[in-house]
Amino acid sequence: MTTLIGDGLIIATPNGSTAYNLSAGGSIVQSNCECMCLTPIAPHSLSFRPLIIPLGTVVTLKKPVDNRNSAWVSLDGATRFELEENEMFAIKVSKSPI
Repeated sequence: MTTLIGDGLIIATPNGSTAYNLSAGGSIVQSNCECMCLTPIAPHSLSFRPLIIPLGTVVTLKKPVDNRNSAWVSLDGATRFELEENEMFAIKVSKSPI
């Protein structure tokens, strides 16, 4: 879809939309909506705005080969790992939602 240059990207469920996502400028989403929220954190471009996408969408993150800083993935603030050059990370709905 695009290359994000900025401080990060929040991917939130509707239940998580009123926490960190909201403080970064994302939308408040009703909890029974079947969607994901994508909200850039301090993007370096005005063209990347918060998005709400269908729940069945697979979001794939990839660190490009660009000699910029490292890219990290943080899962709910608990688990954190670094994406290596050209490594991809896919996010999709679980077969066992809570």
